[in-house]
Amino acid sequence: MFLESLIYIFYGCLCISVLDIVGAILSRILSVNYGWFTIGSIVIYGFIAVQVATITSSFNGVLAGCFLGLFDTIVGALIAKKIKPNIGDMEGFSWELTPGIVGTVVLFGGFISMLAIWLFL
Repeated sequence: MFLESLIYIFYGCLCISVLDIVGAILSRILSVNYGWFTIGSIVIYGFIAVQVATITSSFNGVLAGCFLGLFDTIVGALIAKKIKPNIGDMEGFSWELTPGIVGTVVLFGGFISMLAIWLFL
């Protein structure tokens, strides 16, 4: 059960990485705001949380969502920093990560996970 949960989390990290790369590239090519690809991340957080909660417990599902939020914040920022996606007209924007930003996205991942578990289990 534990190993199966880790495999789902690994797949979630892989999907988030692919979404960040494809989203950053498409945002430049199609001139759409990179922020719209957040919807894909939300779907991934919820799906993986529900899968992990089905295998183990709701608490572990929420932890999986929090971890995916942490991964998305750190790796997503590194990917975006390299590819330089279209983020609109945000003067003075920086890809610098602060503890507040990381904490907010981790809590957001947990909230989305709780909501998905509540809705689908």
